[in-house]
Amino acid sequence: MGSKRRERGGFGPHGQGAAFHGYEDLNDFSHRPLKGAMPCREGQLDKFFALRPLSMAKSDTNQSVLIIDPSGVITRVLTVMLIELGWGPVETVPTPVEALTQLREKRFGLVLTDWATEPMDAGEFMKSLRADAALAAIPVMIVTGNPDPTQYILANDAGANAYALVSFDVETLALKLDQIRLRKLLSPS
Repeated sequence: MGSKRRERGGFGPHGQGAAFHGYEDLNDFSHRPLKGAMPCREGQLDKFFALRPLSMAKSDTNQSVLIIDPSGVITRVLTVMLIELGWGPVETVPTPVEALTQLREKRFGLVLTDWATEPMDAGEFMKSLRADAALAAIPVMIVTGNPDPTQYILANDAGANAYALVSFDVETLALKLDQIRLRKLLSPS
């Protein structure tokens, strides 16, 4: 009777393990390359896969993560998932304004943010982040409950490194984190 997502421990805005009926495929945006995506150069994928199998998104170093979300439930679930994947320490803030302050005071390896935040949304937050030379390279993953595909396009245009629609499980989060690592590896330096 329970959905497969419920059995795998996913989460969503409509209750533990809820799925967006008819929108399950929105988490797969492989049909539209992210801004800055480039074709693989020979040997780069081998180098990436030698680091770690794709199914394991554990960071090579213990990178700290900043989560921007006013919901204590979602931040707790994300924190547990990130720690399970080897990321941490994890800190949380309720607003992007507080996040910008934290990011200027401490070094973070990753930011996860909800799209619908106040007083600025994630798009405005990312524009501020990307405009600051000291913070511009920090990867940002959008985690949202809004299944509107135009929001993905807006996030991509604002400079998001990854996008995930809740409900998702730890395996999906691992894949998204691997996408971020792969894009970083393939980006020209």
